[in-house]
Amino acid sequence: MASFQTLLAGPPGLLRDGIKKILSELPDLEVVGEVSDAQALFDSLEELSPCLLILDTSLSNFGGIEVVRELKSSFHDTKVLLLTTASNQVYLCHAMSAGVEGYLLKEDPASELLTAVTTILNGSSHISRRLAEHLTDKILVICRKKRRLPLRLTPQELEVLRLVLQGKTSKEVAEVLFISVRTVEHHRANIMRKLDVKSFQDLIRYAFQEGYVA
Repeated sequence: MASFQTLLAGPPGLLRDGIKKILSELPDLEVVGEVSDAQALFDSLEELSPCLLILDTSLSNFGGIEVVRELKSSFHDTKVLLLTTASNQVYLCHAMSAGVEGYLLKEDPASELLTAVTTILNGSSHISRRLAEHLTDKILVICRKKRRLPLRLTPQELEVLRLVLQGKTSKEVAEVLFISVRTVEHHRANIMRKLDVKSFQDLIRYAFQEGYVA
């Protein structure tokens, strides 16, 4: 039996067949399952407990980065290599903060897939070279820091955030929630710290991107 069991998640077709063919060059790796939708993905992870998941973001019913966060929280030992067409740094940063070990573009060459898989199984991370060469040290630090931070806000912090984003002052928030202005200021400071933002503009952008508010 191969040392490294791998699950493929993505729509059936040429891309998935091509990935299997490429992976066959690694003698210690075995593709133990293939799934085409998110529900089957979680069922297979529960049943197979693979070392590696190669996840195509065009998977049926794929809910984006939230799916990655959910599976990483439930299946700690399964490493994730994300295949995507998203070549922007924002999506990459969200994927890294969700816990993926690898990030490849579908246009990357087959040789880089082999490199990424080998690197990940050896305990390191791999980012598409097309993206890595344009990443600044600052972006990488932010992504890694976000991965460590406890990003979940408390129910009252969420209420404060919602009201602040409506343009209410600390005094007005305090009146709505029946708490002191000092408590509101404390919550605001915690929100900024947890979300790692420095300005109100950054707070608005981050809150909407991460789904803290509709």
